[in-house]
Amino acid sequence: MEAFNTTPHLKETAFTTGAHLRVTTLAFNAIARAKMMCERHDDHDRTGRPTTDRDHRDRDFCRLQPYAGVGLGVFFARASDATGSASDNAVPGLNVLAGVRYFVTERVALFGEYKYNRATFEFDNVGATAAGLKGDYSASHIVGGLSLHF
Repeated sequence: MEAFNTTPHLKETAFTTGAHLRVTTLAFNAIARAKMMCERHDDHDRTGRPTTDRDHRDRDFCRLQPYAGVGLGVFFARASDATGSASDNAVPGLNVLAGVRYFVTERVALFGEYKYNRATFEFDNVGATAAGLKGDYSASHIVGGLSLHF
């Protein structure tokens, strides 16, 4: 599950007025992950000493983990222009992602990711025409960061 906010404002053209647009996405994804650059590690306690309990066993630690996912996105949008404002809430859409995660340590990883979102919005009270504002929301995001694993 992930959530994020974007503000893809619409420019004014000869045929339409511009509008301020805010889109909040709540996405539920199924993700497949591959494990590469694996090495055998002994389990250790928090102090770095090997555990001595009877559940102690060797395990693989994989530094490089490419992944891909797809899921349902629920999109909450609000548009406003000089003629008014309106919202189009809980519109279903598509969320697709692909990325790679690299573990610097067993608890800290760097990641890079591409996301694609698609939904269709319809705002009745925004736009100079009686039909309002209708359109497909199609957004690509490239994100990266640091992740902590507990």
